[in-house]
Amino acid sequence: MGNGLAALSLFFFLISAPLAIVFSKSTGALVGLAAGIGLLFVIWKKTRWWTTLLFILGLSSILGLSSLSSIKQELLFQDRSGQIRRAIWSETFQLLRDHPLRGAGLASYQERVRPYHATLESEGIEIFHHPHNIFLTMYVNLGLLGLIGFLGIIVWFYKTGLSTKAQTPPSVSLFPYFLISSLTVIVVHGLVDSPYIKNDLAILFWFLIAFMLLSNQSYNTQLYANRT
Repeated sequence: MGNGLAALSLFFFLISAPLAIVFSKSTGALVGLAAGIGLLFVIWKKTRWWTTLLFILGLSSILGLSSLSSIKQELLFQDRSGQIRRAIWSETFQLLRDHPLRGAGLASYQERVRPYHATLESEGIEIFHHPHNIFLTMYVNLGLLGLIGFLGIIVWFYKTGLSTKAQTPPSVSLFPYFLISSLTVIVVHGLVDSPYIKNDLAILFWFLIAFMLLSNQSYNTQLYANRT
């Protein structure tokens, strides 16, 4: 009964989660999801070259076909949303240039960035509560040391997950690869947004870190058992 309920919940999640992203009309989330799934196919040797070829064809079509010009403009930040994001990033960089070590401080971004706030095509835009980039968000809130720590966690995560690729015993789960895929979605989406600053999203991020720690511990235990 318990396994059946879990399977049913998983089934509905696999259907509802992509639909939620589609109906939210978040291009960043869609690109992040595509990147996460694509990475799984790249890791799997049987689909690696087909995935690479599909990526090249898709990118060439977006850049070359006039019928896809709206998608091209959105991906290259040439549409209205992209222009606003570029303006936000520009004023954030100006803030960080003057405060390179400590950033703005926790929950102080809106106040600290106000002197650097500019108009977009002579039109005033609101001051957002974060700079719509997960790395800039970490920098302005936690300073340079906090950004370095955040980057260190991400590097460790990918290094730990991918290190099982060459030496994974047959009995060890491929779970680390799915964790890598999940974090890839967050990182890619985070290039145009901050999918961390909400409480539930932050918990999800640290769940992935915790699962990778447990997976690495299980991998080392299994590897040691196989050697003995």
